Amino acid sequence: MKGNSALGQRIGASGLNSNNLLENSASIFDVFQGANLGLGRKSVAFGLILQHPSRTLKDEEVNTVVNQVVASLQHEFNATLRE
Repeated sequence: MKGNSALGQRIGASGLNSNNLLENSASIFDVFQGANLGLGRKSVAFGLILQHPSRTLKDEEVNTVVNQVVASLQHEFNATLRE
């Protein structure tokens, strides 16, 4: 991910939460910056809380939200998933 970003705010944005399963914030638990990542880039690890108030989520629902979050971060911040 490049530069400083408002990651939690972006993930919690309404456009990513059309199905109301994603809580309003992301919990960032690790940030790494180093020469091996490239100038101005950082590695950010975060957790998401997904829940429905009255039932267990289906795999497809979770995968949809995660894919939306990844696509949004790729588009907005040129983020990539570590392989």
